[in-house]
Amino acid sequence: MRFDHVSYACEPDGLAATTDRIAATLGIEAVKGGVHPRFGTRNMIFPLTDRHYLEVVEVLDHPASDKAPFGQAVRARSEAGGGWMGWCVEVDDLTPFEERLGRQAVPGNRKFPDGRELTWQQIGIKGLIADPQVPYMLRWDDGTEDLHPSNAYAATAKLIGLTIGGSSARVADWLGTPVDALLDDVKVAWTAPNGTPGIMSVRFETPKASSSSSGDIPGHIGPLQAVPIPANPRIADGWSGPFPCRGLPMWPGSGGAARVPAGLARVPAG
Repeated sequence: MRFDHVSYACEPDGLAATTDRIAATLGIEAVKGGVHPRFGTRNMIFPLTDRHYLEVVEVLDHPASDKAPFGQAVRARSEAGGGWMGWCVEVDDLTPFEERLGRQAVPGNRKFPDGRELTWQQIGIKGLIADPQVPYMLRWDDGTEDLHPSNAYAATAKLIGLTIGGSSARVADWLGTPVDALLDDVKVAWTAPNGTPGIMSVRFETPKASSSSSGDIPGHIGPLQAVPIPANPRIADGWSGPFPCRGLPMWPGSGGAARVPAGLARVPAG
Protein backbone atom coordinates (compact mmCIF):
# COMPACT_ATOMS: atom_id res chain seq x y z
CA MET A 1 0.00 0.00 0.00
CA ARG A 2 1.38 3.38 -0.98
CA PHE A 3 0.24 6.95 -1.53
CA ASP A 4 -0.68 7.46 -5.20
CA HIS A 5 -2.33 10.80 -5.96
CA VAL A 6 -4.54 13.69 -4.90
CA SER A 7 -7.66 14.89 -6.73
CA TYR A 8 -8.75 18.50 -7.15
CA ALA A 9 -12.31 19.09 -8.40
CA CYS A 10 -12.46 21.91 -10.92
CA GLU A 11 -13.93 25.27 -10.03
CA PRO A 12 -16.98 26.90 -11.68
CA ASP A 13 -14.99 28.29 -14.63
CA GLY A 14 -14.03 24.82 -15.77
CA LEU A 15 -11.18 22.39 -16.17
CA ALA A 16 -8.89 24.50 -18.33
CA ALA A 17 -9.03 27.63 -16.16
CA THR A 18 -8.60 25.70 -12.91
CA THR A 19 -5.66 23.78 -14.35
CA ASP A 20 -4.03 26.97 -15.64
CA ARG A 21 -4.13 28.55 -12.17
CA ILE A 22 -2.50 25.54 -10.55
CA ALA A 23 0.10 25.35 -13.33
CA ALA A 24 0.98 29.03 -12.86
CA THR A 25 1.32 28.51 -9.12
CA LEU A 26 3.50 25.43 -9.25
CA GLY A 27 5.48 26.51 -12.30
CA ILE A 28 4.97 23.18 -14.06
CA GLU A 29 2.93 22.05 -17.03
CA ALA A 30 -0.17 19.90 -16.99
CA VAL A 31 -0.84 17.21 -19.56
CA LYS A 32 -4.19 16.06 -20.88
CA GLY A 33 -5.39 12.99 -19.08
CA GLY A 34 -8.59 12.12 -20.87
CA VAL A 35 -12.14 10.96 -20.37
CA HIS A 36 -13.19 8.33 -17.83
CA PRO A 37 -16.16 6.88 -19.71
CA ARG A 38 -17.36 4.71 -16.83
CA PHE A 39 -17.39 7.67 -14.41
CA GLY A 40 -18.53 10.54 -16.62
CA THR A 41 -15.48 12.64 -15.81
CA ARG A 42 -12.29 13.87 -17.47
CA ASN A 43 -8.99 15.07 -16.04
CA MET A 44 -5.72 16.91 -16.46
CA ILE A 45 -2.54 15.54 -14.91
CA PHE A 46 0.42 17.11 -13.12
CA PRO A 47 3.13 14.40 -12.88
CA LEU A 48 5.09 14.51 -9.62
CA THR A 49 8.20 12.75 -8.41
CA ASP A 50 8.11 9.49 -6.44
CA ARG A 51 5.37 8.00 -8.66
CA HIS A 52 2.82 10.52 -7.40
CA TYR A 53 0.59 12.88 -9.33
CA LEU A 54 -2.04 15.58 -8.97
CA GLU A 55 -5.18 15.33 -11.07
CA VAL A 56 -7.64 18.12 -11.77
CA VAL A 57 -10.95 16.48 -12.55
CA GLU A 58 -14.19 17.74 -14.10
CA VAL A 59 -17.61 16.11 -14.23
CA LEU A 60 -19.26 15.77 -17.64
CA ASP A 61 -22.89 16.18 -18.57
CA HIS A 62 -23.29 12.46 -19.10
CA PRO A 63 -25.54 9.79 -17.53
CA ALA A 64 -22.48 7.94 -16.21
CA SER A 65 -21.64 10.82 -13.87
CA ASP A 66 -25.07 10.52 -12.23
CA LYS A 67 -24.68 6.80 -11.60
CA ALA A 68 -20.99 6.39 -10.73
CA PRO A 69 -19.94 7.39 -7.19
CA PHE A 70 -16.76 9.00 -8.56
CA GLY A 71 -18.78 11.22 -10.89
CA GLN A 72 -21.13 12.07 -8.02
CA ALA A 73 -18.20 13.04 -5.80
CA VAL A 74 -16.66 15.30 -8.44
CA ARG A 75 -20.00 16.96 -9.18
CA ALA A 76 -20.72 17.62 -5.50
CA ARG A 77 -17.29 19.14 -4.85
CA SER A 78 -17.40 21.31 -7.96
CA GLU A 79 -20.91 22.53 -7.20
CA ALA A 80 -19.63 23.53 -3.75
CA GLY A 81 -17.05 25.78 -5.42
CA GLY A 82 -14.36 23.26 -6.31
CA GLY A 83 -11.19 22.35 -4.46
CA TRP A 84 -9.54 19.32 -2.94
CA MET A 85 -11.80 16.31 -3.31
CA GLY A 86 -9.73 13.48 -1.92
CA TRP A 87 -6.64 11.33 -2.00
CA CYS A 88 -5.91 7.83 -3.18
CA VAL A 89 -3.67 4.94 -2.15
CA GLU A 90 -2.46 2.17 -4.43
CA VAL A 91 -2.76 -1.40 -3.14
CA ASP A 92 -1.63 -4.78 -4.47
CA ASP A 93 -4.85 -6.55 -3.50
CA LEU A 94 -8.32 -5.04 -3.22
CA THR A 95 -9.91 -8.23 -1.90
CA PRO A 96 -9.64 -7.32 1.84
CA PHE A 97 -11.36 -4.00 1.15
CA GLU A 98 -14.06 -5.64 -0.96
CA GLU A 99 -14.77 -8.12 1.85
CA ARG A 100 -14.85 -5.45 4.53
CA LEU A 101 -17.01 -3.01 2.56
CA GLY A 102 -19.30 -5.73 1.20
CA ARG A 103 -19.06 -4.69 -2.45
CA GLN A 104 -16.86 -5.23 -5.48
CA ALA A 105 -14.27 -2.84 -6.81
CA VAL A 106 -15.30 -1.10 -10.03
CA PRO A 107 -13.20 -0.86 -13.20
CA GLY A 108 -11.88 2.42 -14.54
CA ASN A 109 -10.19 3.27 -17.80
CA ARG A 110 -9.07 6.02 -20.13
CA LYS A 111 -7.58 5.81 -23.59
CA PHE A 112 -4.52 7.58 -24.94
CA PRO A 113 -4.58 9.26 -28.37
CA ASP A 114 -2.30 6.52 -29.72
CA GLY A 115 -4.81 3.83 -28.74
CA ARG A 116 -3.12 2.59 -25.58
CA GLU A 117 -5.43 2.19 -22.59
CA LEU A 118 -4.81 2.72 -18.90
CA THR A 119 -7.01 0.47 -16.77
CA TRP A 120 -7.51 -0.03 -13.06
CA GLN A 121 -9.89 -1.16 -10.32
CA GLN A 122 -10.99 1.09 -7.46
CA ILE A 123 -13.14 1.02 -4.34
CA GLY A 124 -13.94 3.39 -1.48
CA ILE A 125 -15.44 6.42 -3.22
CA LYS A 126 -18.67 6.01 -1.27
CA GLY A 127 -16.59 6.14 1.91
CA LEU A 128 -14.86 9.31 0.71
CA ILE A 129 -18.23 10.92 -0.02
CA ALA A 130 -19.46 10.09 3.48
CA ASP A 131 -16.18 11.03 5.20
CA PRO A 132 -13.80 13.02 2.94
CA GLN A 133 -10.79 12.53 5.21
CA VAL A 134 -10.46 8.87 4.14
CA PRO A 135 -8.79 7.90 0.85
CA TYR A 136 -10.12 5.58 -1.76
CA MET A 137 -8.15 2.51 -2.85
CA LEU A 138 -6.93 1.67 -6.34
CA ARG A 139 -5.11 -1.16 -8.07
CA TRP A 140 -3.56 -0.45 -11.45
CA ASP A 141 -4.02 -3.40 -13.79
CA ASP A 142 -0.98 -5.52 -14.63
CA GLY A 143 0.95 -4.33 -17.64
CA THR A 144 0.05 -0.65 -17.21
CA GLU A 145 3.11 0.38 -15.18
CA ASP A 146 4.55 2.55 -17.96
CA LEU A 147 1.22 4.33 -18.38
CA HIS A 148 1.04 5.55 -14.78
CA PRO A 149 0.16 9.28 -14.86
CA SER A 150 3.38 10.21 -13.06
CA ASN A 151 5.29 9.03 -16.15
CA ALA A 152 3.73 11.56 -18.52
CA TYR A 153 7.01 13.50 -18.39
CA ALA A 154 10.10 13.74 -16.19
CA ALA A 155 8.63 15.35 -13.08
CA THR A 156 10.39 18.15 -11.20
CA ALA A 157 7.75 18.92 -8.55
CA LYS A 158 7.34 16.89 -5.40
CA LEU A 159 4.34 16.51 -3.09
CA ILE A 160 5.77 16.97 0.39
CA GLY A 161 2.82 17.54 2.71
CA LEU A 162 -0.90 17.25 3.33
CA THR A 163 -3.01 19.03 5.90
CA ILE A 164 -6.08 16.94 6.61
CA GLY A 165 -9.00 17.89 8.78
CA GLY A 166 -9.66 14.68 10.62
CA SER A 167 -8.02 11.92 12.64
CA SER A 168 -5.11 9.65 11.80
CA ALA A 169 -6.77 6.96 13.93
CA ARG A 170 -9.92 7.13 11.80
CA VAL A 171 -7.93 6.81 8.56
CA ALA A 172 -5.80 3.99 9.99
CA ASP A 173 -8.97 2.14 10.93
CA TRP A 174 -10.33 2.64 7.41
CA LEU A 175 -7.14 1.36 5.77
CA GLY A 176 -6.23 -1.28 8.32
CA THR A 177 -2.69 0.09 8.64
CA PRO A 178 -0.98 3.11 10.27
CA VAL A 179 -1.07 6.09 7.94
CA ASP A 180 2.63 6.89 8.36
CA ALA A 181 3.51 3.49 6.96
CA LEU A 182 2.22 4.38 3.50
CA LEU A 183 3.04 8.07 3.16
CA ASP A 184 6.85 7.74 3.16
CA ASP A 185 8.25 11.29 3.04
CA VAL A 186 4.86 12.98 2.63
CA LYS A 187 4.26 14.84 5.87
CA VAL A 188 0.71 14.94 7.18
CA ALA A 189 -0.57 17.53 9.62
CA TRP A 190 -3.86 16.48 11.21
CA THR A 191 -6.17 19.26 12.33
CA ALA A 192 -9.59 19.39 13.90
CA PRO A 193 -12.00 19.80 10.99
CA ASN A 194 -13.72 23.18 10.85
CA GLY A 195 -16.91 21.82 9.37
CA THR A 196 -16.54 18.98 6.89
CA PRO A 197 -13.40 16.82 7.31
CA GLY A 198 -11.03 16.26 4.41
CA ILE A 199 -7.95 17.72 2.74
CA MET A 200 -7.41 21.30 3.83
CA SER A 201 -4.26 21.96 1.80
CA VAL A 202 -1.48 20.23 -0.10
CA ARG A 203 2.13 21.37 -0.07
CA PHE A 204 4.53 20.96 -2.98
CA GLU A 205 8.23 21.50 -3.54
CA THR A 206 8.73 22.97 -7.00
CA PRO A 207 11.49 24.58 -9.07
CA LYS A 208 9.55 27.85 -8.97
CA ALA A 209 10.78 29.97 -6.07
CA SER A 210 9.84 33.49 -7.15
CA SER A 211 6.72 35.30 -6.02
CA SER A 212 3.63 35.58 -8.16
CA SER A 213 2.57 39.18 -8.61
CA SER A 214 -0.75 40.13 -7.12
CA GLY A 215 -3.51 40.54 -9.65
CA ASP A 216 -7.18 39.93 -10.28
CA ILE A 217 -8.32 36.52 -11.48
CA PRO A 218 -11.31 36.79 -13.84
CA GLY A 219 -14.44 35.24 -12.47
CA HIS A 220 -13.17 35.06 -8.91
CA ILE A 221 -13.58 37.14 -5.81
CA GLY A 222 -10.70 39.36 -4.79
CA PRO A 223 -7.03 39.44 -5.82
CA LEU A 224 -4.49 36.68 -5.97
CA GLN A 225 -2.39 36.93 -2.83
CA ALA A 226 1.37 36.48 -2.79
CA VAL A 227 1.98 35.36 0.80
CA PRO A 228 5.54 35.42 2.20
CA ILE A 229 6.38 32.65 4.68
CA PRO A 230 9.51 31.47 6.49
CA ALA A 231 11.60 28.79 4.79
CA ASN A 232 10.94 26.40 7.67
CA PRO A 233 8.23 23.99 6.45
CA ARG A 234 7.18 23.20 10.02
CA ILE A 235 6.06 26.79 10.36
CA ALA A 236 4.34 26.62 7.00
CA ASP A 237 2.34 23.58 8.05
CA GLY A 238 0.42 25.73 10.49
CA TRP A 239 -0.25 28.50 7.99
CA SER A 240 -3.81 29.71 7.68
CA GLY A 241 -3.09 33.19 6.42
CA PRO A 242 -5.25 35.65 4.49
CA PHE A 243 -6.91 34.06 1.53
CA PRO A 244 -10.03 35.89 0.40
CA CYS A 245 -10.42 34.05 -2.90
CA ARG A 246 -10.04 30.74 -4.64
CA GLY A 247 -6.75 31.79 -6.27
CA LEU A 248 -3.56 29.84 -5.69
CA PRO A 249 -0.78 31.74 -3.87
CA MET A 250 2.93 31.25 -4.40
CA TRP A 251 5.12 31.31 -1.34
CA PRO A 252 8.32 33.28 -1.84
CA GLY A 253 11.26 32.50 0.40
CA SER A 254 10.17 28.92 0.95
CA GLY A 255 12.77 27.06 -1.08
CA GLY A 256 10.34 26.63 -3.93
CA ALA A 257 7.50 25.32 -1.78
CA ALA A 258 3.95 26.17 -2.72
CA ARG A 259 0.61 25.27 -1.22
CA VAL A 260 -2.61 24.87 -3.13
CA PRO A 261 -5.46 25.77 -0.76
CA ALA A 262 -8.67 23.87 -0.38
CA GLY A 263 -10.83 26.24 -2.40
CA LEU A 264 -12.91 29.35 -1.88
CA ALA A 265 -12.73 30.46 1.73
CA ARG A 266 -16.49 30.41 2.13
CA VAL A 267 -16.69 26.73 1.05
CA PRO A 268 -16.02 24.18 3.81
CA ALA A 269 -12.90 22.22 2.87
CA GLY A 270 -13.06 18.52 2.08
